[in-house]
Order: sequence, then structure tokens, then C-alpha cells
Amino acid sequence: MGVRTGGTERVKVYQKEINNMNPKIKVICLLIIYALTYLTACASYKESLVKVGDHSDAINNAIMDFSNTTNLYKKDSIFFIVFHETQRKDVIFVRIGSNNMKLLLTDEVQVGKIGGKIPTRYIEQNQKLFFWYDDNYPLTENAMSIYEKYDLLQDDENGVITVPAFVLNDTQEVAHYYFCKEDLRTYQKIITKRAIGNYKAPAINCTS
Repeated sequence: MGVRTGGTERVKVYQKEINNMNPKIKVICLLIIYALTYLTACASYKESLVKVGDHSDAINNAIMDFSNTTNLYKKDSIFFIVFHETQRKDVIFVRIGSNNMKLLLTDEVQVGKIGGKIPTRYIEQNQKLFFWYDDNYPLTENAMSIYEKYDLLQDDENGVITVPAFVLNDTQEVAHYYFCKEDLRTYQKIITKRAIGNYKAPAINCTS
């Protein structure tokens, strides 16, 4: 009975065989391997998408898609998220884009407070931060520590500063996601420089 070759050993064997090939055939084989690797990665993240849930689950699905499929993810390390209902009652909208503003520390910012002026929810992965407002979730010490880590906090200097520092960028591309409420695995994504409402929304089919 022969010895079964493991994944790493098989790759080494394939690499050795490819190195001995004709240059043109070698290029084709490498392209095929890269394509298969990409498709495998896509399949693996899609298996983790949640079907049933609320806006938090839709945001998690959006982050997984965003981090696995967009070039925007590679261009920055801090991303601000917005979510809300749409004119269609069966669709949830999620926007992900590079963050361009500081978070202003005032006397009103209190740990444990709900509905304050500081975003309360966040996800940190691979040294990148995603954060957003959630009126049903309190501000935590962990969130404040994360914002400090990414240098997002700005002191209001005893009320002197009333508007946080920000950078206006009309050319910035963002990702817009449209999720079916009944099945969050069904969604459409648009990479755009326009705000929602300034383009034709995708005709996503949410009927089962």
C-alpha cells in the first residue's frame, strides 16, 4: 500500500513539475493554480456567512465579503460602517468606507451610555478596525481602548473644539451592500463614489 501524500508535499511535487515545464505552459499552470486558490478562499468565507439575523449579522457578512473580495480593504486599516433601512422593507443597507474623521471626547462621552456621540460597536481583525454606531449597545472600556490604539480620539479641550477633525474626500470609493432581510446570504454589492440615493439601487431579488 502506497504512502498518501499530504497537501504540503503535493504542492512541492507540483512546483517541481512546473519548474521543469515549457515557459508558456508554466505560466498557464501558475495562472490556473492562482485561480483555484482564489476560488477556494471565496468558497471558504461564503460558508461562514449567516443566513438569519439582525443588522449586526448583516454587518458581519458585509465585513467578511469586504475583506475577502475588495481592493478597498487593502488600501486602509480603519473603516467606518453605516447601516439603515431602505425604501424596500425587505432590504438592509450597509456602507463600508475608509474612516476620515476623529472621535471627539466631550463631557457627554461616558462608558456604559447608550446612544451617545461615540460609536459603540467594533470589530478588529488582521490589524484593521471596523466600527459603527449602535443605539442599542452601550459604549465599553474595550471600545475606548481600541479607539485610542488606532489614534481616533480627539479631546475637545474643555469645550473649545466642537467639531472633530475630518478630511473631506469626494473621490473616495466605498462599498454599498444590499441584504435581503430574510436571507442575509443573498445580497448585492456596489463599489461607488456616490451616496445612496444618487444612483439606481440594484434590483435584488429577495423572494424565496
